[in-house]
Amino acid sequence: MKDTPSLAPLLADSEVEVREAAYESLWKIWLRSGDPKIDALMSRGVELMNGGHPAEAVDVFSEIIHWKPGYAEGWNKRATALWMVRRYRESIADCIKVVELNPYHFGAFSGMGLNYLGLDDFEGALEASKKTITLLPHSKSAARYIEIIETALADKRRKI
Repeated sequence: MKDTPSLAPLLADSEVEVREAAYESLWKIWLRSGDPKIDALMSRGVELMNGGHPAEAVDVFSEIIHWKPGYAEGWNKRATALWMVRRYRESIADCIKVVELNPYHFGAFSGMGLNYLGLDDFEGALEASKKTITLLPHSKSAARYIEIIETALADKRRKI
């Protein structure tokens, strides 16, 4: 994790290859817990989530959080699984914990935006998406979400 502040600025590099290397490196760093037991639980949780069993994955990620509460990626993966089962408010709370532990975690901000969209909270979604693009300035998906949300908010304001 100590390398994150040095790598995160490279997400804005002018060269695509540098951005991609920084992106991949950050995810690899964030996934490392430093504990083989936690790493095994993480693999199991991801397997459950990817296998269409997000509710069961929530339990596995909760166990990770119990044993290693300072491990941001445990919170992030649980947030993802909670989003998958449409428990948006709980997922947002986990995303907030992730960015408290790792303020560079663009994935948590992106997930937060999706959760706010699930709650039809366009202002919250826009704020989270803007934080995502601040950390990941070349993200086409974050830019597109911002465009869509701003259009939806403008339409909503016109109807008022």
